[in-house]
Amino acid sequence: MRRCMVILCAFCGAWCCESIYAAPPDLTPQQQWEIIVEDPRPMNEALIALSEQLHVPITYEDPPFESSGDLKAVIPGTESFVPKGGRIHFVYRNTDGVDGAVAALLEQFNANSTGGRFRHAGGGDIYNVIPSHYVNRSGEWVEFRSPLDTPVSLDAEERTCNDAVEAVFEAMSQVDDRFRFGAGHLHPNGPWNRIPYRPTGGEKTARDVLNTVTKLCNDARSDKSYIYTWYFRVGPSAKDGDKPMCFFNLNRLSLRKPAPMALRVTSSRPMASVVRILEERFGVTITYEDPPYAGRDVMGTPGTEQCSFRGGIINLEWTYAQDSANGVLKQLMKTVISPRYNKDSFRMEMVDETHFHVRPVKMRNAEDVDVKYKSPWSEPLSQTLKGGPVHVVLERLCEQVSATGKQPVVLAAIPEHLAARLKKHTVADVAVDEDQSARDALANILWAADKTISWQVIYNLHTQRHELVLHDTKPEPSVQ
Repeated sequence: MRRCMVILCAFCGAWCCESIYAAPPDLTPQQQWEIIVEDPRPMNEALIALSEQLHVPITYEDPPFESSGDLKAVIPGTESFVPKGGRIHFVYRNTDGVDGAVAALLEQFNANSTGGRFRHAGGGDIYNVIPSHYVNRSGEWVEFRSPLDTPVSLDAEERTCNDAVEAVFEAMSQVDDRFRFGAGHLHPNGPWNRIPYRPTGGEKTARDVLNTVTKLCNDARSDKSYIYTWYFRVGPSAKDGDKPMCFFNLNRLSLRKPAPMALRVTSSRPMASVVRILEERFGVTITYEDPPYAGRDVMGTPGTEQCSFRGGIINLEWTYAQDSANGVLKQLMKTVISPRYNKDSFRMEMVDETHFHVRPVKMRNAEDVDVKYKSPWSEPLSQTLKGGPVHVVLERLCEQVSATGKQPVVLAAIPEHLAARLKKHTVADVAVDEDQSARDALANILWAADKTISWQVIYNLHTQRHELVLHDTKPEPSVQ
């Protein structure tokens, strides 16, 4: 989710160099590809997406995560942390190839104030993205030397690729006391346990050995529908004296026909995150409602400060023909949200070409069983809604929805710039209409005043109530 509300985007192009891997379909020079990623380690996820689309291994190494700006508690009030993540929107045309895609992605990401800075090396059969700087606990950018820069020279002893990885970790643990080195995440039945490690003679560092292992595993494939790449993770370190744990993972990626647009979101509330991303991308208004959360969807004890959403993952791809808010939302409704929901958990309703509703139709109960769910916002008003200032009428509407659905719903604080715009409007009495839901009433109230205002109904685990949160779908004017 691993959720920290951050977004990373990337556009990528076609493979244009010789490679041992199957090349993706040719694209015209005018085409650009889009990858949108949201994750605690957005650079890692962006590079995985690039590897899948460009059909070449692009490896990733974590920087240290020490600064408060780079960390987020897994559960509030605990000392268990995950990286906070970051957002980037990256445009890339296919004429620049892999080198251009990786270089442009790093240039834009490195302009961020958090999340580390990176450089890249390699080319041809494998590319490496390597951390060069990070923010320390004092908030200062400092240079970083990756543990994988450790000199390693393996002798001619006969060993498997798995043995070579273990030897690398042993060598790093002997000379680098900044970290603890956990075992590499290599499946016991993987090919690396059978493939002999044959050094090329050019290996000088731990990274070189891992690259050779990756190339040997890719050379040994009989099925060319996938490739191996790797990433090196460094655990967060929130306190002085902490020695973060490092892990290595040799990752298998599917080589499919790449779609021009791809969305990858890892979030505590992935559907809510995707909806906001699509609002921004298409310049439309998409409202969203949370289901209640329970069972495995929750970590900790609901109703206390020590609880958090477990999170989920959305992978969504679309074509140029589907590149509209309506087309992508239709595709989104068919998408599996792993591991929480199947593709039938939400419904999309199109109000007009620029206004949409996304609502839940299933929830997971405390027994971890998926059950049907009808949002209280789908019910008609139970009595006439007395008119008045917009914020007052919204509070009255929330009270009615609370009584109808037997679930507390409150109006969250309205951002000042939105409150100022809404203050200019008043609402007439809203009569009961069996054909009009509370959601329809809410849309009529807000969009009569300003059609660029959207909302999300958010489930607050700590208070166990839903909150109606308004937001703007157009950028707030900057203050000079």
